[in-house]
Amino acid sequence: MAARLTLLLVLSGFLLYPVAGGSVQDALAPPARIVLSGQVDVVPGPGQTLLVLVDRDSEDRPADGLVDLAFRLQQAPPLAFSGRATVTYVSNRVTIAAGDGAGWVFTVAGRIAASGEADAAYPHFAVVGLSRSWGPSVHATVSQATARLLAGGCGVPTVDGGGDPLCEACQAGGRGAQACSVTCDEGLCAAECSADFFACCNCSLGCGCCPTKEGGVTAK
Repeated sequence: MAARLTLLLVLSGFLLYPVAGGSVQDALAPPARIVLSGQVDVVPGPGQTLLVLVDRDSEDRPADGLVDLAFRLQQAPPLAFSGRATVTYVSNRVTIAAGDGAGWVFTVAGRIAASGEADAAYPHFAVVGLSRSWGPSVHATVSQATARLLAGGCGVPTVDGGGDPLCEACQAGGRGAQACSVTCDEGLCAAECSADFFACCNCSLGCGCCPTKEGGVTAK
């Protein structure tokens, strides 16, 4: 973690660390599997971007109206949802189970992902990129987190990568990388990409997938 994040306590799969102002903010460590239930908002954005925003709700930590974990899917269908649901993440796959038989499965195209028993009941969609963010950078209201995730080069990915500054500024990942992650003062983010795309992670611009045919430089 960044130098100023000096205290780390592991508790029930979460990391607790101090942030600005001396308060304590919890953020997900990057485990192989994440399961969260609570208020889930699925928000379509420009450039076939789809956001999945989770406000965790549990007995020990009720929903507080602020996003705890955010996923950003590239070249995804323009779905919209707001309500209680369970979101399950495994490498290269996100499943949303909304109850009453409703749900969606998003898998990075061409990548192998562990399949849960419930996944077969939901429609499947292939995406070219799956990035996830957690920590202070997304711990905000749905509208604020949406604005942050859709701002800047990382927020509006394009098929050809044209004009996306993220693709030229990889702090982790870069050409040839199909996954990356980066730890910053404002939280952590990671990305997983399909073939013909490379993963690029940057503390200022976020994490996403860039097409190999246009733009992008190998991380230094």
